[in-house]
Amino acid sequence: MSQQYDLAQFTDLFEELGLTGLTDDRKQELLGKVMELLELRINDAIYNTLTEEQVAQLDEIEEEDKIDAFLEAAIPNMEELATEESLKLRAELVAQAGNLDEELEKQLSDDDQEA
Repeated sequence: MSQQYDLAQFTDLFEELGLTGLTDDRKQELLGKVMELLELRINDAIYNTLTEEQVAQLDEIEEEDKIDAFLEAAIPNMEELATEESLKLRAELVAQAGNLDEELEKQLSDDDQEA
């Protein structure tokens, strides 16, 4: 089963996108796609911030808590980086509100091809 999101936290996003009339199941589906895309973009921003040596070190770490500690040390403004990516994605989603589902699928497939 996919992750369930607290829809109340995203009410303003659905209003901004004109999607308040969607069923909760459909909102969950769209949020899953949005969160997946956001995670990909944050990961991309992280890798673009790190040096080649840091990327090699990060790729060797397997434990999640050690990854978190490494990233906190390597990228002191990690929270700002994530917020910036979130705001950029939100602006793009609002601009593409009429074609949101298609746009999310396109961006996810574009990111998969780049990986």
